[in-house]
Amino acid sequence: MSNVALHMFPDRVTRSVFAEVERVVRPEGLFLFHVNALQDRALRERWRPVARELEKDYVLEQAGQTMHFFSDAYLQELLQDWREVRLDLIEIPDRETGEPFKRVWRGVAHRSAESVRKSASLARPRRTTVPVRSRAARGRAADSREP
Repeated sequence: MSNVALHMFPDRVTRSVFAEVERVVRPEGLFLFHVNALQDRALRERWRPVARELEKDYVLEQAGQTMHFFSDAYLQELLQDWREVRLDLIEIPDRETGEPFKRVWRGVAHRSAESVRKSASLARPRRTTVPVRSRAARGRAADSREP
């Protein structure tokens, strides 16, 4: 489950994180997350003014915080290889006024066994060879160092 983390990064890092999540989630596993919705941007700017836009829908706020806002289309693209994706746009009201305070996407992505096979076929196998000496060989090496 990711909450209040995935929307801190630029596009390149976001794509990398989503790809890594897909790689490590087991077959038939779930990926649950909350991210700031694009519809949240105007709400947030009322109390966190933007200094400048760094990338499309990725801003630097005057307070120094970076923030990425996610559209439905962007999330669908990031999650295109998952078997089933559910995205719910959630509006969180202000506790005192009831006015909209925040809008987020609540996402659930279900990984299929097929996508696991696909990513496994694309992965490069890593092989590490560690030389192991037998106990006898280690003993002979130690004997040869004695004075």
